[in-house]
Amino acid sequence: MLNRRDIILIITLIVLATGSIAVTFLTLDRPEQGTVVVRIAGETVAELPLEEDGTFEFEGLYGPFTIEIRDRQVRLLEESTPYRYAVLQGWLDNTSSSIVSLPNEAVVEIRGEQQLDGVTR
Repeated sequence: MLNRRDIILIITLIVLATGSIAVTFLTLDRPEQGTVVVRIAGETVAELPLEEDGTFEFEGLYGPFTIEIRDRQVRLLEESTPYRYAVLQGWLDNTSSSIVSLPNEAVVEIRGEQQLDGVTR
């Protein structure tokens, strides 16, 4: 059976864990000004401003794909690959991740002022 000190210890550990997770997510690198970089087969084919919303179509090695930039985030909206795994990756909003479509040999990433993640700050 738990006594009063055990309950206080458990509550303290939960609060500390929740606080550290919140600090990590709040300090992820979300650049104020950024560029969406699209590479196909290792070659940069487009550099788009993160501040301007829109949809853009590209021709990958497997077929066409479309990216969408909205609210300082980017995602692969449509692609012609069989399983559409890159579409399932969702929105990208920081410089520490990228969206990869292997059949198209395409990489979509955000480049900004800093390339640090929440842990190295």
